[in-house]
Amino acid sequence: MMVVTQSVEATCTPCPAGTFSGATGANTSTTCTVCAAGKYSLYNGSTSCSECQVGTFSSETQATSMDSCIFCAAGTFSKVTSATSCLPRCGQDMYSTKTGATTFFDETDCLDCPEHSTSVVGSRNATNCSCIAGHSGPNGGSCIPCPAGSFKADTGSAGCTQCAHGKRSTTRSVDKDDCVTMQAPMVSEVCPKAPIQNWDDPRFRRCKLSWAWEELYDGYRNHSITWYHGSLHTRRVTGKFENCVCVKDDPCSTDLTDAFFCYVWSIRDSAFLPWGPNSVLKLLHLPMTQDEVLHLRAEIKRMASDLRDMTALLANLTATVPALAEK
Repeated sequence: MMVVTQSVEATCTPCPAGTFSGATGANTSTTCTVCAAGKYSLYNGSTSCSECQVGTFSSETQATSMDSCIFCAAGTFSKVTSATSCLPRCGQDMYSTKTGATTFFDETDCLDCPEHSTSVVGSRNATNCSCIAGHSGPNGGSCIPCPAGSFKADTGSAGCTQCAHGKRSTTRSVDKDDCVTMQAPMVSEVCPKAPIQNWDDPRFRRCKLSWAWEELYDGYRNHSITWYHGSLHTRRVTGKFENCVCVKDDPCSTDLTDAFFCYVWSIRDSAFLPWGPNSVLKLLHLPMTQDEVLHLRAEIKRMASDLRDMTALLANLTATVPALAEK
C-alpha cells in the first residue's frame, strides 16, 4: 500500500505596526520588539522603527504614526533625533515664542526681556519676564524704578511699598532697611534764580559727585557726609528726572556761607548730573551755622568801624566848612 505525504507550507505573520523585527526564521511573536519612545513604525512587518526628527520629541512607546512626534514647545528645543523630551532654551532674562526649535540659542528668536526685568531659562513669552527688586510694573511690560521713599524686595509685578512714616529711601530701594530716618530737607518751591536754568549746565561739566546712593546713605548713618535729598517738584519729569541731592563741602561749592552744591539724579543714565551751587539755586533754606554767625558778626563790626570813620570824617568836614567860608 502506497502512503501519500502532503506537505504544508508555513505562513509568516508580520509584526504589527508600532513594532519591528530584524530576525529571520522567527517562530514566535516575541521577536516583535516595541518601538521605543522617540520612534514609530507605520506599517506591519517593519524591520526597524523610524526616528522623530530634530525639533520634535515623543514620549509614546509602540507609536504607529508620525503624529506621535510633537514639535518642541516655545522655550524648548531638541537637537537630536529620537528625542523623548525637549530641553529649555535661551538664556536667563530672555524668552522665545518659537516652536520646533533645534538649537539652544538663536539671536533671531531668543528675545531680551524688557529693561529691569528677569526670566528663567526656558521662558516662552514676554509675560514670563518679571520686574526685578526695586522696580515695579506688569509682567512683560515696562518696569519703573521705585520712587524715593519706597522699596520693593522681591521680583514680580507687585507695587512698591512706602517707607514707614518719617523715613526716606533712595530710588530703586530693595529692602525696608534701606528706609532710614532723615531730617526732611527744606526744599523751596521757588524756581532757581537766573542765570542757572537747567541741570547739566556746561559751566559745571567738571563737577562730579564722588558717591553713589548707597555711599551717601552710609555717610548719613555714620555722620561722614552731610547732604539733603528732595523732589524736583514742578520741574520733575516722571521716569527721567525726579529727585535732587545737595551735598555739603562739595569741591564745586565756592560760597563762603553756603557750602552746598546740588545734583539731579538721571534715572535713564543712572548718574548724578551737576545742577549748581545752592547759594544760587536756593533749594535749601538752611539754618545759620556758627561760622556764618561769626562771619556776619565780623562784617557788622567792620561796617560799624567804617561808619565811625565816616562819622568822624563828616564831623571834620562840618567843622572845616565854616572856617573856609570866613576866609
